Amino acid sequence: MGIATHFGVETGQPSIGCAKKLLTGSYDEPGLLVGNHSPIIAGAEQIGYAFRSKSKTAPVFISPGHLLGMENSLQIIRQCIGKYRIPEPTRLAHELVNRFRRGELPEGVGM
Repeated sequence: MGIATHFGVETGQPSIGCAKKLLTGSYDEPGLLVGNHSPIIAGAEQIGYAFRSKSKTAPVFISPGHLLGMENSLQIIRQCIGKYRIPEPTRLAHELVNRFRRGELPEGVGM
């Protein structure tokens, strides 16, 4: 179980996994254009998608976490793509953590 699934189960919230690197499984390289995707396969089971969020960049890796199916996860991530390769909610969370690490935010403070 990945972090997104664990978080979803613990909180009862729908969740989606999104990673910059493939954690497990294999995939065929998706086409080079925005929106192209290919399934990630582990054994005989599809576990996610390699998704091209920006043309000619490395794909991001999408997987259903909790309470969402494979296709819904991909549809939601499509809607979360901004001007960066990483979906906007993931990018903003990463930015917040980095601000905390640099000492710009005290413990317990949100955006």
